[in-house]
Amino acid sequence: MARKYASAQEVALLKQLEQQAATVAPPYLEGLFTAQRRFVLDQSRRQAAVCTRRAGKTFAVCRKLLRTAASKPGVRCVYIALTRGHAKRTLWPYIHRSREELRLPLDTNETELTATLPNGSAVWLVGADDAREVEKLRGDAYALAVIDEPGSFARRLLGYLIDDVLRAALIDHRGCLCLIGTPAPVPKGAFYEATTGDAYSVHRWSAVENPNIPFQDEINLVLREKGWTESHPTFRREFLGEWVVDLGSLVYPYARERNWTDAAPDPSAKDWRYVLGIDYGFSHATAFAVVGWRRNVPGKTWLIECYQRKSMIPTAAAEETAKLKARWKPERIVGDCSGLGKGYTEEARQRFGIPIEPAEKRNKRGYQELMSGDLTSGAIQIVGASCQDWIDQAEVFPWADEEHDREASQATFQNDCLDAALYAWRETRAHRERELPSQKTLEQLENEKILKLERQMKYGKTSPSWMRY
Repeated sequence: MARKYASAQEVALLKQLEQQAATVAPPYLEGLFTAQRRFVLDQSRRQAAVCTRRAGKTFAVCRKLLRTAASKPGVRCVYIALTRGHAKRTLWPYIHRSREELRLPLDTNETELTATLPNGSAVWLVGADDAREVEKLRGDAYALAVIDEPGSFARRLLGYLIDDVLRAALIDHRGCLCLIGTPAPVPKGAFYEATTGDAYSVHRWSAVENPNIPFQDEINLVLREKGWTESHPTFRREFLGEWVVDLGSLVYPYARERNWTDAAPDPSAKDWRYVLGIDYGFSHATAFAVVGWRRNVPGKTWLIECYQRKSMIPTAAAEETAKLKARWKPERIVGDCSGLGKGYTEEARQRFGIPIEPAEKRNKRGYQELMSGDLTSGAIQIVGASCQDWIDQAEVFPWADEEHDREASQATFQNDCLDAALYAWRETRAHRERELPSQKTLEQLENEKILKLERQMKYGKTSPSWMRY
């Protein structure tokens, strides 16, 4: 695969922009290749960049944030990742690297995750994994706001962050909103629309254009090891930066056309059975999932209700569990009873009389595969109106590797609702298997019937219970 080079017209425009920028913040372009420079120098108020792995996007984002802060005294530039920990691991090393390489007089605060320049401007690193964290971004005015990997955000949360919080916060300084990341497995949402529409200035570059890595060798190795062609969806998405439907990279391949339903069951219906699953957390959310099945509809399950709440103390979680128990009357309630969950389950048992049993967690990978198969076949139906938190997580939660051996880290993607639903679904599977009629031959059934009659004739109707069928 040949490297892409800039045209003569692009080079001329880039030189002009660099000359204009040289008097403002001269050192911040050092070490950047052409595509990165074009991105850093863009003055548009709405920008979106689609990159591949190893394309150098984080390095470019760091320089863009520092350059904007240096060019405008007393302003704040914000870098937003899904979690604060992810923001620190991703961008903070590049802040220190730029300070050393460019000899910048930066005052870095490890606690606040801020880097302050002599002109009073600062770069701030934050996480925004739920509405409460997003609300913390209100009240400030920003010259630049960068959302990293917007495809990993829940769609509703990303829309709220952009439309309700950041648009107003960027007015004072006529600031820039920038979305940058790799394509998500499902081509939909605000990031997809930004990179395929006309509202944003769009940048695209891949590791092919990065002169610092032997990308062609990596491509050849991946294609050979996986047995892929260049048309494989995961290859096109991860290594070419193209938007394609790649449900195979998701742990839970939800598709609206086969899994969505509006038909929620009546809690009082006699032929329904339910299991409640709970995944506990405080800094991470506590999630609740109600999974149901019908005795006369073998092989199908319904995710009826699934949502999460952050910063729940044990008493609040127990009260929420009591409400769900009263509404659905589940056969069993299962939760993550180890670690943090132990205090939550003891609170529910001692103060509310709710027996929460330990969720089965062995062979998680195997059961994820089974649940994935049921989603793909349509055997699992999702009541969309009451399970939007689960849908938001399922649509972006990927495997960590191409072998599908490990799921993505919770530090990068939320999976609280996914785990709660998996706990409950595993229990419904066990219940349904016990309820299935035995698969016996006609001859076996006839022999059992004859044996039963012989025992009744010998012992009468009062025969010991262990002899009865």
